[in-house]
Amino acid sequence: VYGWKWWWGWWKPGANTVAYLPFETDLLDHSSNNISFTNTNVTISNKTAYFNGSARLVNSNFKTYLDQKNFTVSVWVNSVSNKSDAGIVTSFSWSGWFNWWDLEQMDNSWYKYKAEILPGGQMYSANYSLNSWYLLTLVVGNGTVSYYVNSTLIGTQSWTIGTLQNELHIWDNSNYSNYYFNGYMSNLIIESKQR
Repeated sequence: VYGWKWWWGWWKPGANTVAYLPFETDLLDHSSNNISFTNTNVTISNKTAYFNGSARLVNSNFKTYLDQKNFTVSVWVNSVSNKSDAGIVTSFSWSGWFNWWDLEQMDNSWYKYKAEILPGGQMYSANYSLNSWYLLTLVVGNGTVSYYVNSTLIGTQSWTIGTLQNELHIWDNSNYSNYYFNGYMSNLIIESKQR
């Protein structure tokens, strides 16, 4: 749904939009929240955000905007290289790993995108190709998590959600230099409802 709405230009930020980063001309949140992110080495290239392996966007107070049981996260990604467990969009704190979620790129032998939740588990996509765009979507609500790649359901599982972490990282390699995302992102949307 997000993919087609973006393609035809129908989707616009609304009352349930927590954050919207189109990454076309800037790295700003274009929702009414105007959430600020600390930028390290992320650049705009061909109307997308480019993450070079040492790049990150971080908001350390994201729980102010999203601390609930129902939400949807969707983002277009294009991986240039493979790296083990490279986070794409993650909600966690380096000091607290008890309730968190993320979308990741798996290592170079798997070539898969992963949705990971804790407590809960992991769901893996089919293999992906480098230098190709994929739409990753995580839908959380009513005690379940569903993971979609290119609008195809990969899996659904139960998740007992506690208090969400304070921090939102759009890839951050500050603690683990071997785990990084190298590639492009476009149209990151986080909404406070199930889609």
